[in-house]
Amino acid sequence: MRKKLMQKWLMYHEVHRQRREEGLKPAQIARKLVMDRRTVRKYLAMSEDEYLGFIDNQLRRQKVLAFPFKPVFYDPVGHGNISIDSPVSQDTEKDAWQDNYQGINQ
Repeated sequence: MRKKLMQKWLMYHEVHRQRREEGLKPAQIARKLVMDRRTVRKYLAMSEDEYLGFIDNQLRRQKVLAFPFKPVFYDPVGHGNISIDSPVSQDTEKDAWQDNYQGINQ
């Protein structure tokens, strides 16, 4: 298992151990383990097989940002937003800076 999954697996078992051996309530377990009480309740409601299915589903689901990320930068000079892919000639940059400089001096 990957490190993150191993940590989640151990946390699941620690939640159940706290409940079983120490008899703590979900809110007490949450405070002690520094996690949300709703997560504690969710873990307590799941069997080991259900938890493994939950983790498997987490691994298989499609990510929201599955497409390649293209940063877009705001151009304060007024040429609109500039993407990494959009070509900007040196002349355009020079004209933009001159326009901006003239606006300051006026």
